[in-house]
Amino acid sequence: MYETDAQNIGAASYYVSDHARWGVSSVGRFNEAPNGSYAIYSSQQFQSALNSELFQTARMSPSSLRYYGIGLENGNYTVSLEFAEFAYPNSLTWHSIGQRVFDIYVQGDLKAKNFNIRKMAGGKSLTAVNKRYTATVSKNFLEIHLFWAGKGTCCIPTQGYYGPMISALSVTPNFIPTVRNGFPKKKSKAGTIAGVVIGASFFGLAALVGIFIVLKKRRRTAQQKEELYNMVGRPNVFSNAELKLATENFGSQNILGEGGYGPVYKAGIARGLSYLHEESTVRIVHRDIKASNILLDPGLTPKISDFGLAKLYDEKKTHVSTKVAGTFGYLAPEYAMRGHLTEKADVFAFGVVALETVAGRSNTDHSLVEDKTYLFEWVS
Repeated sequence: MYETDAQNIGAASYYVSDHARWGVSSVGRFNEAPNGSYAIYSSQQFQSALNSELFQTARMSPSSLRYYGIGLENGNYTVSLEFAEFAYPNSLTWHSIGQRVFDIYVQGDLKAKNFNIRKMAGGKSLTAVNKRYTATVSKNFLEIHLFWAGKGTCCIPTQGYYGPMISALSVTPNFIPTVRNGFPKKKSKAGTIAGVVIGASFFGLAALVGIFIVLKKRRRTAQQKEELYNMVGRPNVFSNAELKLATENFGSQNILGEGGYGPVYKAGIARGLSYLHEESTVRIVHRDIKASNILLDPGLTPKISDFGLAKLYDEKKTHVSTKVAGTFGYLAPEYAMRGHLTEKADVFAFGVVALETVAGRSNTDHSLVEDKTYLFEWVS
């Protein structure tokens, strides 16, 4: 038995099953999605799979894909994740060199960093891969998070084939449940089975999974928030483990400054800008910080490139008056309108890049409706 995840969810959306036993959320937007639901299909047979049909569909996400187990009895569970790559063919063509790399978190703990489905399958596509983890449920809630950290390829065979991907998953208790599942009366004792045929979901013996706890107050709160989530998309929430990884365990060397809620940490690109603006012997303003000017080294660490528009900056002056140069959409207002250049122009552009990363789209997309064409207008 299984419960399918057949919902047509796309960018910045979420879904909770009819019986509120599990939910799924996706963050980000592909430039060229294979289809609107971010699910891909294959009619081929899969190796190392007891049920090949289970792997013929899979759900993808450009940035963050989360599955939630709701109303579970507290205790230890075995989480089984089922993967199979079929976006990249087993051939000698350039299509086969694509690399899908993402991180796996269970209950906020990093279980697999730089996980590559094909690599785990011996370099083969159409081959099933199973990963099992033990998770502790203490608040009747389980979260499985697949997160794309910008590694691997992005545009093979098109721009819509990267980020996390999963075919099925199951959650099984490592104990004898003390309560019976509460499916509607027409159902048997067999309770929930969460399997995933489209995308990814829960399958297996979730009949033993336990308590369904949804208080009326929580339900009312969820209903009140639902309209807001549908309008602007549910924001991505980073776990403590992800933040520790990005900031090197909140190291003092990565503190950028103090904000209203405490220290603000720099990572990746911000380190480079901090060096140009404050640590370099000669102060430099890049003037063209944008996504296409961020390159990755062999270790997939982001590096700032293309200093063709860079300008020396005298820190003793309040600003430099100069002809406007750069890329539309990344220019700070005071620089674009008056030509007043300071290091804040780079900071503004970096903010745009960060916003693009979180939103999973470029700052300008003329293929969208008018009120969503520009990223700033869309998020405001």
